[in-house]
Amino acid sequence: MADHLDRILEEKYTTPLRTGYKWFDDIFMLNPFENHVERIKNFQVRDDDIWLSSFPKAGTTWTQEMAWLIVNDLDYKGAEAVLPTRFPFLELGCVADFRHYKRQHPEFECPESSLDPIGYINKLKCRRLIKTHLPWKYLPLQIQNQSTKA
Repeated sequence: MADHLDRILEEKYTTPLRTGYKWFDDIFMLNPFENHVERIKNFQVRDDDIWLSSFPKAGTTWTQEMAWLIVNDLDYKGAEAVLPTRFPFLELGCVADFRHYKRQHPEFECPESSLDPIGYINKLKCRRLIKTHLPWKYLPLQIQNQSTKA
């Protein structure tokens, strides 16, 4: 069964941005996830952060747009900025390796929010809206132990 799964992942899901999958306890992720687990676990959550945690393909993008507009008083002009800069995807660096791709293709234009989403989110000054598809046990410890109002 594992060989069959490996073959399917290699043939159907391996791209220049997505290579190498493995099990991390009970979830199947790309290899770069291993480099981000501790950063995510120890991520400093702010009380005014808004977290959108959902399953993939469950209307997350639509919900992000609604939440961003509500928080920003229906600023439609501001909403023209690409979504990952307004509402960063916490583990994007774990599911697509933009840094590796950029090293191979220096001409590739990529926003910082995609190259290092965790670092990007940490630098945000205003109220942060953060998207994740991670299971509860992989969210920052401050969320798990409810030591934040986020």
